[in-house]
Amino acid sequence: MITPQIDMDKPKGLGWSLGFGTQSDANGQALWQWGDYGIFRNYAIAYPERRSGVVYLANSVYGLGICSDLVQHSLGGQALGSGALNCRPYDSPIYRFVWDLEKRGPRAVKGRWVDVQGGNSGPVEVARSIL
Repeated sequence: MITPQIDMDKPKGLGWSLGFGTQSDANGQALWQWGDYGIFRNYAIAYPERRSGVVYLANSVYGLGICSDLVQHSLGGQALGSGALNCRPYDSPIYRFVWDLEKRGPRAVKGRWVDVQGGNSGPVEVARSIL
């Protein structure tokens, strides 16, 4: 059940077993799983040989944004599965932009955000360039 059956990214040590993601990192072989249930997010990772792991549940669409930091601080490991899912960190430019837009409004943030090409753009263009 925990033997990798599918190679997700062999150079990074990522695979998929029967129901769990697998990864190999400096801490050894790990199993991981994630969930996305509407606004709820969760992530679990365990290192069976070390008999350690962490499970967290979040009631936010941004819940997986803390995954890498949480795994690093709690286990000293890496959340390679989170990276494979392309989860943006909680402090990524797009999240900061959206929160600023929500808090201050479109007119207030216009000109404060510059797109990735370096030109001044409106909020919609900035969001598109980041996404």
